[in-house]
Amino acid sequence: MTLHPERLERPLRWRKPRRVFVNSMADVFHKDVPMEALARAWAVMAATPQHVYQILTKRHGRMHAVLSDPDGEFQGMVGEWRYLHGETDTTVLTPEDPSWGWPLPNVHVGVSVEDQKHADLRIPALLDTPAAVRFISAEPLLGPVDIERYLWLDGASTAGPFYDHTGRRRGGGGIGGQTLTSVPSRDLHWVIVGGESGSDSRPMELDWVRSLVSQCQHAAVPVFVKQDSGPRPGMQGRIPDELWLKEFPVVAP
Repeated sequence: MTLHPERLERPLRWRKPRRVFVNSMADVFHKDVPMEALARAWAVMAATPQHVYQILTKRHGRMHAVLSDPDGEFQGMVGEWRYLHGETDTTVLTPEDPSWGWPLPNVHVGVSVEDQKHADLRIPALLDTPAAVRFISAEPLLGPVDIERYLWLDGASTAGPFYDHTGRRRGGGGIGGQTLTSVPSRDLHWVIVGGESGSDSRPMELDWVRSLVSQCQHAAVPVFVKQDSGPRPGMQGRIPDELWLKEFPVVAP
């Protein structure tokens, strides 16, 4: 494990808003990443609300333990670093402060889901983790995955509005005029789908992609189809235009 603490403050100097895929070649919740490093990272993300940060992990257990933080230890560490970055003049921000904003609204948290086994292992932990936006990355997609149970939860409230991928407000109880017995739970806000790339890539069946896209569309959850399986990343390949979707989550006010 190699840490580069000098790079953490780079986002503080970026004036134009960016979408940042944090630690894209590693896992921020790896067991060897110290809590202090995580707290510093979250403090920088808190200090730069103009940027959107995407955190993807396979370590769902540590993700849940750190971000759920029932004792407030991690939030307290983040608050101390926010003070050191000059967000407050005399006091350390604490989770009880109304300006705290936890979970951070600009931090999107997701888990890797390559098959049904890992979907059923990781998605429940994600749904139980505080986050402004939760997403799954079904890449590389190595088998059929049914996520309908996580998109539609019995007993979901029908009182408030929810939003589709275009940002259009949808009333409780129906989508596009269709009467529904429940509404999307909104616990999952985004789904990424993609095949494996590289010379030894394992094949992805188009029916697996078609099924995930259909499940997301029925629940008005945005879906981003990233690539077909093949030697080069980013290829549309065999994926037909109607499945070649590039949608992003919209955070409802």
